[in-house]
Amino acid sequence: MRTAFVPGAMRAAAVGAATALALASALAPSGASAVPTAAMRGLLPPGPLASLSALAVARDGQVAVGGQACEDDVAARCHGIVAMQAAPGGTWTTSDVGGYGVTALAYAPGGTLWAQVQTAPACTAQPGSCRTLLRTRARYAWHTVLATDRTVSAVLPGPGGDAWVALGACPSPPSRLPVCSSSTLLATADGGRRWRQASAEHAWIAALALRGTSLWALAARSRGLTGIVQVEVSRDGGRTFQTLGTVVRQPGMGLPTRLTGELAFGPGGVVWTALSDADSCAMHGCLLDGLYLSGGGGRTWQALDWPAGADVCPFGTPLLAAAGGEALATVERNLAACAPPATSLVAASAAGSGPRLVHRWPDTFLRALAVTPDRRVWALTAGGLIVSDDAGQRWQPAWPAATPESALDPVGGGAVFGAGDQAQSSAVLESTDQGRIWRQVGALPVDRIAALSFVDARLGYAIGEAGPDGACSLWRTADGGRTWRFVRALPAGAPLALRFFTAERAGLVWSSASQNRLALLQSGDGGRTFRAVAAIPEYGRGGFVEAAALAAPREAWLVVARRDGTALLRRLTAGGLGASAALRIAGTTGYGAQVEAGSDGFLAVAVGLPYHPRPGFGTGEQAELFLRAGAARPWHVYLLPREAGAVAALAFRSPSDGWLITGAPFLTGTVAVWHTGDGGAVWATPAP
Repeated sequence: MRTAFVPGAMRAAAVGAATALALASALAPSGASAVPTAAMRGLLPPGPLASLSALAVARDGQVAVGGQACEDDVAARCHGIVAMQAAPGGTWTTSDVGGYGVTALAYAPGGTLWAQVQTAPACTAQPGSCRTLLRTRARYAWHTVLATDRTVSAVLPGPGGDAWVALGACPSPPSRLPVCSSSTLLATADGGRRWRQASAEHAWIAALALRGTSLWALAARSRGLTGIVQVEVSRDGGRTFQTLGTVVRQPGMGLPTRLTGELAFGPGGVVWTALSDADSCAMHGCLLDGLYLSGGGGRTWQALDWPAGADVCPFGTPLLAAAGGEALATVERNLAACAPPATSLVAASAAGSGPRLVHRWPDTFLRALAVTPDRRVWALTAGGLIVSDDAGQRWQPAWPAATPESALDPVGGGAVFGAGDQAQSSAVLESTDQGRIWRQVGALPVDRIAALSFVDARLGYAIGEAGPDGACSLWRTADGGRTWRFVRALPAGAPLALRFFTAERAGLVWSSASQNRLALLQSGDGGRTFRAVAAIPEYGRGGFVEAAALAAPREAWLVVARRDGTALLRRLTAGGLGASAALRIAGTTGYGAQVEAGSDGFLAVAVGLPYHPRPGFGTGEQAELFLRAGAARPWHVYLLPREAGAVAALAFRSPSDGWLITGAPFLTGTVAVWHTGDGGAVWATPAP
């Protein structure tokens, strides 16, 4: 009964019986199939009610991540958290920082950790509603060193007890789109016990950095209708600043109203900066979104072009980190207007060559980036912390632990295989203790694993996607996912379901949205060739296939989402499309549906929380499981855990032993694995 599924984004309508024959022909042996090139990507899941947004890495190897943890989905019950690792490879400890959430972290050279804490979920007109606290950690306790109602645009802890904070002059009460025209720079020399205004009112400060004893600032101002971003330096602790050079000048744009940026230093006089102004962003990008290099100590600047594959439709704030003679930066795409990848990591050398593409994340954005002197790279996604030991090419989860994100396949004896772990979506994971602890056992040289099917604990098959067009290929392992052998390239389209019943016999439900095709195919030679079993003629008019499962090589079940917001469960065999299985589901689109099928008539459908619930079979107000234990048995409806908003995968090893992946990395940044031992009535996360 094992099967694997792909996210609900892989949907397609279908027409034409001849299309199945065309697909079968395309799946015939080919003597010149090229193995897809390697291109890794990454995501990582925390608990379902936690999110991370801040990262700090000290020079001695200490690492801290911060964000918020919520007791439930009520915002008032959220509080700030910080997780810390004192030494590489050491254990992680977490602490409650209070407030609503941690928005920024920074280590002082002596090891003191500074946290910027937000005290409310949103700004309102009430005084103090946007209060920001600066807290430091000493002797396992957090102490508030500054509280302000003003916008904090930059925090820089220095050596000893020195620290600087830039406070923006923004409208009061705060508006939804603040126009912060200037900054006030505060300074302390005793760790925050006493503060002074370091300088007179200053241009808007987007970033602060120390280079030796000099304080650097990335500042924005306007001269008439021309917006100017400059680099300034102070050699007296921030009392006075001198302009070094102009990074960018935008005639007709005026003041960059929400400028964000970062500064990083290389050898000699090399300086990099990354800029973005959210208010200059339109459908296809941001005017100031970019990476800039100075080889003359900040006096002259040049814009660096994004490399091929990363330069289409830039959008969002680039992240920047540097060590030695190279800087790493990110470029994001607006996925509402452009095709993936969402984020690309590029490297720029001090000599000005490049930048070159290092890594791509197809469907997630990074929230922070840091590089240590030994070239270890840390990145924070919506879901957690990932780390790379080879300058950003390959990634592993750092905290929390790995969790599958897109496919599950239980094989018995406590062993379960999974695909993707948010640090690397081409990773193959294995758990040998019923899902308590997951470890990566291997990876495919593809962008992501779209489908996974194991015959036993050693023999398995996978379909991988690679390249900007999502080209698919079939792979085989004979050692439990540790190594994979390329079987063949697959035609354009997407697998809705793959299942190997034996080493040779397999079924495949394949779709092609661009060619408007859907077909049921089977193989008797281990996937080297497939032949058509059935196609759905003229079916795209009534809806689209949300999910599919194989009960036998020649029998599939489809969840068909209809235009009225409901869905039907339909059987597809060599005889064509059968009647509905008496299951009418409230709206499924938005958070997906998954289906599992068995040869004895067992059926299970997991439906994510819909955007617009409609009356139907079930409530449509919470994620649900619809289960039928056999062909002549009644349907039962079970509520899934409240945290299970989106449904990504469903697998049953027996009618009572089931597995579920919930969450959507792109939408929520969270993924959770659930298990039931009683046929779906009770679900639990098998956490260690």
